[in-house]
Amino acid sequence: MPPLSQRTSSSGHHGFTKGAIVRIHLKDFMTYNEVEFIPGPNLNLILGPNGTGKSTIVSAICLGMAGKPSTIARASNLAGYVRHGANKATISIELHNPDGQNFSVAREITSENKSTWKFQDKAVSSAQVRKK
Repeated sequence: MPPLSQRTSSSGHHGFTKGAIVRIHLKDFMTYNEVEFIPGPNLNLILGPNGTGKSTIVSAICLGMAGKPSTIARASNLAGYVRHGANKATISIELHNPDGQNFSVAREITSENKSTWKFQDKAVSSAQVRKK
């Protein structure tokens, strides 16, 4: 899927601050088969009945930005975030960059409890993601 920045005009990002989340895409992550969220530049709320995936979105943001499972305390290891029946989960987060192309961070988590990272479609370590 092309980055949001390639699908919308730059005017579509008016009001976002540098580093603000402009898109979250999840595939086989916890309860979601595949879903995309596009928050606005101001206050965003995650509302819904119990069991509809609100905490899943927050978990994805934390893990997608180099957080650790122990921070969330929903699953004891990474494999617990892969949807039941899937081999891997993918978290893609796009961050606003007013100076050019948006930043993209992607984390792939396998059912073998391993993960790989990409920043701007290049393989990186979790430490490099934290620094950026």
